[in-house]
Amino acid sequence: MIKRFKTSLLLGAFAATTFSFSSCSELKSILGDGDIAGGLKEALISGVMKANGNAQNGSLFNGTNILASVLPENVTKIISTLQSLGLGGEVTRFTTTLTNAATKSAEKSVPIFVSGIRNMTIVDAVGILGGGYNAATNYLRGKIGDSIQNAIKPEIAGVLTEYKMPQTAGDLAGKNIPVIGNQKLNIDFTTLLSKLVANQMFKEVEAQELKIRTDVSARTTPLLQQVFGSSKAYKQ
Repeated sequence: MIKRFKTSLLLGAFAATTFSFSSCSELKSILGDGDIAGGLKEALISGVMKANGNAQNGSLFNGTNILASVLPENVTKIISTLQSLGLGGEVTRFTTTLTNAATKSAEKSVPIFVSGIRNMTIVDAVGILGGGYNAATNYLRGKIGDSIQNAIKPEIAGVLTEYKMPQTAGDLAGKNIPVIGNQKLNIDFTTLLSKLVANQMFKEVEAQELKIRTDVSARTTPLLQQVFGSSKAYKQ
């Protein structure tokens, strides 16, 4: 009788312990709103860091894509004319200056991106997680897109001034260019370049968000695995 009683106690204790472990495991598997916010912020910050890394290593900005983005189509004819007139060196200095300005301002934008990401609320995060493959990036773009452009303009302007950047396309050659006659084209390189930098950075962040949402191997931390492996991330 005593032996049976002891056995019952042991079985009861074992069952209670098993239930306790099981309950803890279940609790740990529950995705809380705070986890969602943390995972989204981690994903966005990783995208910003990747974007800046690509900017600094030269793969994000180059003379070709910058000229295509900041100069209207008719101005590209000016560039071609300059090169045909033997002024290719001046064109190279022009594009190199724009590239340097873009690269430096991209780095300048990182703290602003991070601050905007950290200001994401839990309520925002819960709605964003299942909102689509670029929902977090779109949220961030809406919150700080204008702030990014305004913040990096002084950096861009400083680089252009440092390199004695011409303020008009006609001034690039120090003379009037045949294709535009006596007309000078006033182009606000600072504004155009700030838009380019902001857009390119957001595109990189968006690409990283998409990768984390769709590629399991891109979820490099337990939090990213938990948040983006949850069914809540796919309620489109």
